[in-house]
Amino acid sequence: MKWGVAAALALGAGVGLGRWSAPAVDSNALQTRIEASVKSLALELQRQFNADLQRALGTTGGQITNEFRTQLNSALAGVVDASVVDTRWQLGELIQALNRAREEDRQITFSWIDNVRKQHAADYLSLRTDLETVASLTDEEIRRARRSLNQLVANKSN
Repeated sequence: MKWGVAAALALGAGVGLGRWSAPAVDSNALQTRIEASVKSLALELQRQFNADLQRALGTTGGQITNEFRTQLNSALAGVVDASVVDTRWQLGELIQALNRAREEDRQITFSWIDNVRKQHAADYLSLRTDLETVASLTDEEIRRARRSLNQLVANKSN
């Protein structure tokens, strides 16, 4: 019976880890699936246990006392309830871990956006400074060319 509980917990942990690595998690659907899986596993364990017990006693299902069946069902219900509580706790831990990871991703993204914004502002300022320099140099060249043309015209007139 301990192996059955261990198998149920391993199955629950495996499903939880698989869902954790998935890109999006629907926690309600995940919880429902895990609970259904644990209940299904518990029912299968109960069937196997009943079969093994019947073989060991060399009796049929009708010869087992009602009290024993009641105790067996009660014990298995306790195992299922404990598994459900543990599964819910693990699911809560998973949700908290996902929320922490989302917060870290959000902070990293905002930091990256802020760095890009700062770099854009610096690039814009640099481009503007370069453009003003080109405009100033071009203006000076145009003035020199006018002076040269005016001197050339004045020399031809004379």
